Amino acid sequence: MNAVLHLYRSAPTGKILQQGEITLDGVPLVHDFAIAGSYLVFCVPPVRLNAIPVLLGMSSFSDALEWKPNLGTQILVVDRHTLTLVSRSEAPAWYQWHFGHAEIDRDGQIALTMVRYADFATNQYLKEVATGETHTKAVGTFWRLRIDPHTGKLRSQEVLLDRPCEFPVTQIAANADPLTYLTVHRSIADVQRDVYGCIGRLNLRTGELVEADCGENRYPSEALFAADAIAQRSRNGIDPAQTWVLSLVYDVEPTKVKCGFGRAIAWQMNQFAASDCRKKFLLAFTELGSLIERHT
Repeated sequence: MNAVLHLYRSAPTGKILQQGEITLDGVPLVHDFAIAGSYLVFCVPPVRLNAIPVLLGMSSFSDALEWKPNLGTQILVVDRHTLTLVSRSEAPAWYQWHFGHAEIDRDGQIALTMVRYADFATNQYLKEVATGETHTKAVGTFWRLRIDPHTGKLRSQEVLLDRPCEFPVTQIAANADPLTYLTVHRSIADVQRDVYGCIGRLNLRTGELVEADCGENRYPSEALFAADAIAQRSRNGIDPAQTWVLSLVYDVEPTKVKCGFGRAIAWQMNQFAASDCRKKFLLAFTELGSLIERHT
């Protein structure tokens, strides 16, 4: 049984303008893809669904996913305008949930970033997160890959951040270094038992990592990058001083968080600010790893 990857190109209104199909090997798990210039890039990890137990009602989809490293990771490069396959190749096995920034570099190669895992232990770890107690070590680190779009071959790979992290979001501005924001483990964390406790900002050019530590028993969600509307309309590109990174943070302490929902954190790059949010919530802005808060 081979799954089919369905591709769609839509108008801003949601109207489907074009469709494409690519037959995959087996039934893999495809969670994300990257856009680089005129290409869509899919890295299909060697995870395959054993469909029979699912169809018989004997297993969940998650439990039926099997890690088969001998299959390697398949790299698919697709023309984003025609939705047709340009190249297909195989690389050593890895797993990824999320891609970061992708572009065509000066040599015409696809350069993309991702949080990459050595295996599929992350699936078991996420099952344990839902129980409130984790035991499985599943470390994802931040990588940059270079791929030949015409052959799909992996030309180079390097670790940009050798620190457990996830959810890369990249800010690209014409007048500033490219910056990637990630959720990161605190430096004192036990990666088998803790969840992410920091928001990190990684300069892709210099390698500098700046951290906003949310504190003990506070756990940030995936960061969201936002630019001021005026900054987005500027002809000179986005002004870094008018950009924000937002994260909803769960605080275990019940006296500070109503019903265990959390707080909002906003990170403005060049100045401090703070304002109230809803009752029992906090709105905090961080600068270069500092954190300030205001209680309601």
